[in-house]
Amino acid sequence: MSPELSEIYHRHAAAVFARQMRLQELVAQKTANFQLQPGTLSFGPGLTWRAQLLGTRAAKSNTWLWAWANTVSNLPPSLLTDALALKETGTRLGVPELRDPQWPMADDDAGHRLAIACAGLCNADAYYRGPLKDASLFLLIKDPAYPHRQDDPWRLLPFVFPQVVATYPVEDHRKAFLGYLETLGLQGRADGSDVDVLDGDRPRVRAGFDELNRLTKLETLKNP
Repeated sequence: MSPELSEIYHRHAAAVFARQMRLQELVAQKTANFQLQPGTLSFGPGLTWRAQLLGTRAAKSNTWLWAWANTVSNLPPSLLTDALALKETGTRLGVPELRDPQWPMADDDAGHRLAIACAGLCNADAYYRGPLKDASLFLLIKDPAYPHRQDDPWRLLPFVFPQVVATYPVEDHRKAFLGYLETLGLQGRADGSDVDVLDGDRPRVRAGFDELNRLTKLETLKNP
């Protein structure tokens, strides 16, 4: 992963993790069905949403191919809007994984990390990985009808973030934490190795990090 993509991934990892938790809550073990026309991903009655294509990872060649670069599949242009926007972002910011049409991708874990960065940049409802013959398809769920759950950010923060660093390959916990605060609309203030999350001008949650920026504590302050 390039440093540029790593920066984007860390900034969005926690927020996308929370969205993936919501998707799992909605679909559980239901079987997915993606329809190229009209561009929907369905998990059964009442669980059908519009989707955008990102691309595929080929298992035999260990390569990623962006959907916009797949010229042989005759993909509907309406499903490539976000992928093309990501290409423009990659060109502007110098992110090779977003800019280059095809590049080496060792495994599906790298595909998940790319999809997390893309879901964050595109403000997608969630992302989905679907199996194909000798390949994996990654797409974004983007639908105004998607049933988001409205949660108190003060409840989400201590609940979600420890699960993020325990589940995702997050090398810089501090960077991911600050990115999540930004997504939640919360303000952080550095206090040595700690980061205080402010409610007005008072600290309400405190996160601690070691010299390698790994999370060592996350506590709600009783008397902020």
